Amino acid sequence: GREYTCDGEKVLLYPHEHRGAQIHDNLIENTGWDGAQIGVTPQDCAFYRNVIRNVGLEGELYQQQGLQVGGGSACSIWGNVLITGPTNGLFIFGIADTDIYNNLVVGFEGSGIYINDQQLDFDAKVRVVHNTVISAGDRGIVAFGELLGASEARNNVVAGTGELLAVGKEIPEVVLEGNITAEDPSTLGFVDIAGDDFHLLEDSPL
Repeated sequence: GREYTCDGEKVLLYPHEHRGAQIHDNLIENTGWDGAQIGVTPQDCAFYRNVIRNVGLEGELYQQQGLQVGGGSACSIWGNVLITGPTNGLFIFGIADTDIYNNLVVGFEGSGIYINDQQLDFDAKVRVVHNTVISAGDRGIVAFGELLGASEARNNVVAGTGELLAVGKEIPEVVLEGNITAEDPSTLGFVDIAGDDFHLLEDSPL
């Protein structure tokens, strides 16, 4: 909640909750601020099959993410394509149980997928599975926060990023399994990296 002054007294007010948010099959391009945001959506939340490209053009501080999810939301985020932005592709913070899978995140200057508990104790179980993160300037996939619950990062592909996979040791329980990392994305057999075609060639090692 946030503190406001009402009739001369300070009170803590909470936002209303959203339940049943299904956001899908949208094309979002050339945005001034974030590509999309989800907040305070603790039940029945899904964000899927969206394309978000070229975000944060106005340079507004803290409003330059591909997709931002927070406020205790518990979402399934899958099958999205996010390409190009000045900060993070998926910015996931202060969330409840969250599934992030089968997303393609390319060309963000911060981290491809960023996860942070924001010091909120939701015991969030975060599952990051089968995502492809290419050419993030800072880190490919990063997660930290001692208040996160049992989480996992499995079978993700991360290539051409500053730090490929960064998971904080303070997370009480985390499974890292089957993740593939590479310094150079061109070694992984994508059809046309420059043209944003990340289908696999027949001789791809993936």
